[in-house]
Amino acid sequence: MNKSTVLVLFDDQEKSGKISKYLKDAGFNAVIAANLGDAEKLIPGGNIDLIITDDKVGVTKRFSHIGVFRALTAAPVIIYSAKASILDKTSGYEAGCDDYLSGTADIEELMLHVSSLIRRAKKSDNILVEFPPLAMNLKTREVTLDGKEVKLTNREFEIVYLLAETPNKTVNISEIYKKVWGENTPCDNHLVMVNISYIRKKFEKVLPNKSFIRTSWGVGYSFTYPPIPVN
Repeated sequence: MNKSTVLVLFDDQEKSGKISKYLKDAGFNAVIAANLGDAEKLIPGGNIDLIITDDKVGVTKRFSHIGVFRALTAAPVIIYSAKASILDKTSGYEAGCDDYLSGTADIEELMLHVSSLIRRAKKSDNILVEFPPLAMNLKTREVTLDGKEVKLTNREFEIVYLLAETPNKTVNISEIYKKVWGENTPCDNHLVMVNISYIRKKFEKVLPNKSFIRTSWGVGYSFTYPPIPVN
């Protein structure tokens, strides 16, 4: 299984540990850097897909570590800081961060931002995402299951990939609709349900005894890995 790797760097090791745990629960690999020097060693060979950090780490000048990251990797950088005024955010974006969240934001909101940034980055990198026996090509949008091609529509592909970003974690129906159909349209629960049904039927034709999608009734759907047996 191809998991995305997130580097976590905060002076507060308890905070690093907490965020790392949430990342792992959400299906990501999480690597904690003890300090900026440690991060500089981990980034080049660590296949880091995203970095979460504070506005200041160690004794460095505020935001100066963002420039260090930018010299080492093109991976997106999220600043997660208690200092999150408009002026703070402006300075952070000017320093080169990709996203800036208030430290008071819900941790689940942080996970959504992590998923979104990684998804965008991977789409531009043309990488293959694999959950054997399922494989997805993010550029061509080709999907194979047990070595056989499964033809999904663009919407169906986006739903599967959105769910697969956080394996075994339920994604709310409204969140699926917002991410796949857009934030400016009213949520249509039935439309999401219909597309999920089509995806299941297409997968079942190839792999009738197992399912990658679990329903949490009244809440949403999750991508299950390993796939669950179907009675």
